Amino acid sequence: MAHEKFIDAHFTRPPFGPLTYRLEGEDAPAPGTRVEVELGNKPAVALVGRTPTRPAPHVKIKPVTRVIDYEPIFPPFLWELLAYISRRYAASVGETAAVALPVPLDFKRDDVLVLTAEFAAAPDLSGLSEEERKLVGDVWGAGWLSAKAAGRGGVVPRLYGQNILAVEPYAVKPAIDDLLVYAAPTEGKKLGKLGAAVVAAAANGPVPAGRFWVNAKERNALRRLLRARRVAMGLVSKSPLEKPPEAGATIITGGDGDLRLEEALRVTREAGATSVLVLVPEMYRVPAVRRRCEDVWGEPFASYYSEMSAAARWEVFRRCRRGTVARVVGTRSSLFLPLPRDAAIIVTDEADNAYKQWERAPYYNARDVSAVRAAGTSLVMTAAAPSLETYARVLSGDVRRRRLPAKGRKVELTLVDMSKVVATEGPVILSRALARGLQDTLAGGKRALVVVNRRGYVPYIYCGACGRSLACDRCDVAFTYHKGEEVLRCHYCMRREPLPRRCPYCGKEKLAGVGFGTEKLAAEIRLLLGDARVGRVDSDALRTPARARSFWEVLAAGGHDVVAGTQMALRALDYADITFAALANADTAMNLPDFRASERTYRTIRRMLQPSAASRRVLIQTFHPGHYAVAAAAADDYEAFAKRELAFRRRLELPPYTHLVNVVVVERKAAVSAKADEIAARLREMFAPPATVLGPVPAPVARARGERRWQILVKAELGEIESAAGELAALVRRKGPTTVKVDVDPYELF
Repeated sequence: MAHEKFIDAHFTRPPFGPLTYRLEGEDAPAPGTRVEVELGNKPAVALVGRTPTRPAPHVKIKPVTRVIDYEPIFPPFLWELLAYISRRYAASVGETAAVALPVPLDFKRDDVLVLTAEFAAAPDLSGLSEEERKLVGDVWGAGWLSAKAAGRGGVVPRLYGQNILAVEPYAVKPAIDDLLVYAAPTEGKKLGKLGAAVVAAAANGPVPAGRFWVNAKERNALRRLLRARRVAMGLVSKSPLEKPPEAGATIITGGDGDLRLEEALRVTREAGATSVLVLVPEMYRVPAVRRRCEDVWGEPFASYYSEMSAAARWEVFRRCRRGTVARVVGTRSSLFLPLPRDAAIIVTDEADNAYKQWERAPYYNARDVSAVRAAGTSLVMTAAAPSLETYARVLSGDVRRRRLPAKGRKVELTLVDMSKVVATEGPVILSRALARGLQDTLAGGKRALVVVNRRGYVPYIYCGACGRSLACDRCDVAFTYHKGEEVLRCHYCMRREPLPRRCPYCGKEKLAGVGFGTEKLAAEIRLLLGDARVGRVDSDALRTPARARSFWEVLAAGGHDVVAGTQMALRALDYADITFAALANADTAMNLPDFRASERTYRTIRRMLQPSAASRRVLIQTFHPGHYAVAAAAADDYEAFAKRELAFRRRLELPPYTHLVNVVVVERKAAVSAKADEIAARLREMFAPPATVLGPVPAPVARARGERRWQILVKAELGEIESAAGELAALVRRKGPTTVKVDVDPYELF
């Protein structure tokens, strides 16, 4: 076995790996290369990792069936980033690669062979074997050829090694925009007016193939010329950046969103960047930000976000890999695009919690990973007010801060003390001030926005006789009443039940609702305003991307007089004729069991108070007008808020002064606490003082979907967490009825 080599194979679906395989007769491929192996008794595609420790002689190791790629799918620096994310966020490399790749590893597309631009510019078949000439001729005549159809054993690797053939993975055809047409030194009969025009154009230098791809007649003429070898078509590849931009991290605050973006692009360009990645927190913002970037930069940007098809996202990925796309606007997964190592990164609205991955492991934060990817290059972040994590880096000198002057008209603010309203008007949803603001706005021909950060009609139903609330019997969560559907819905397990007439516990007809959500808010506004067109914005009303797109198109066309919704509705502030905005209950976020509650409240109010192109009035309803988050937001005094909030977090050893690991233990059996105790004991072995392990305690939602949930919280330095990453990941992969979720740097603790 002395000549044998071994590789670690990482899979993008369970068991994820790494699993060790034997490689015979060839050099070990670079990390990030696709290989075909046998998993169980079935073929599977995996990614090569680092060379593992040689297994014991008596262990039987399966061989690698074949090496698929001639160059890695992920360039080396990007593979190192995947490995880093896996360490930091306690996930397997396979899980991270699954998030990073826009298509599954076993995507049902073959690889495609195409001539390189260098060969097409000066085709020379001398020195090639007959078999090699045949394959080059087939690719030349067809424009491109399926790698599977090509077959031919070692011919493709040899031609690839000589820079004659390029290989495009997972492709039906190469990217037309990356193909150049060259005049070939061959003679032949004339091929019609279109053919002659193509040859004449290519005779003056290479011409983009897209120029001859507009209609079927032109495409057919080009194909005839390729078959006759009157022209050759080659895949262009751009060289890496010659000079990296100036390194450093900057946060741009103040101004409005457009001003901050323009300044970020200017800073990036001044640093010498030619390739740039612009991150936005939500996909609906991508088209507008892309247009703005193109206007400012003067060159095209590609888009990249989850609503695009897998094939369209892969097209962007492979063009970045080839170097023909150098500028991208996208959501958090754009971080994994193989743009040049020295590409500058702009993170817009860096404090937005949409940058945190929550759907599946790894639970990474794109803002924090951007700082790692941009090491040695330019990182620019923007925010109306920075996150406290970023502000702490400003105070330490790690991040420079640029403040822009306010643009537009200052917003007029009214704070309504709801404790006084209750005393004079009763427990109303719309205070007299809010109702009057809505009426005056619509009377003046303008539109309004009202926000409450709760879905449904009422958050819970209780019995006035026995005092019990109606709760999901699978979750420790009260049902939310949705009046439009006449159902009670659990927002954790999505269970639905009809609203009973009588209390299921005491049988009395004394059921009543407490509080209000977006549905009741919209109903109250309709009742107040009569025929006004009230649009509702929440994850129930806009359940699909198509519904969301339709709603915003109707709003842009003037189709809603009032928008009522959750924080999703704050997007309506982008419209100049929204001249009145209200926060119906500023206390909703502050009352959550979350150490970031005050910061969220401050940020929401400041978003509503951002200077506007037109005059705008803002009204905030709260029972706590003197709370420091509300008072500081009203005064536009971020430093006062940050000073108070950072002192609170330092005292309790909370971020940014430490890192948290939220470990949630879930099991169907009632006696799960024994397992949680066992895991907590294991965590205390992993994290020695001064790190702290708290718990286990019942999670804030102690039962969800019929499963018992326990929570363990670790406070530790980032280096300690990375050192324990392998053991933390092993907790997640442990077999048995207990499941464990490990979330490093969590945004929510319930």
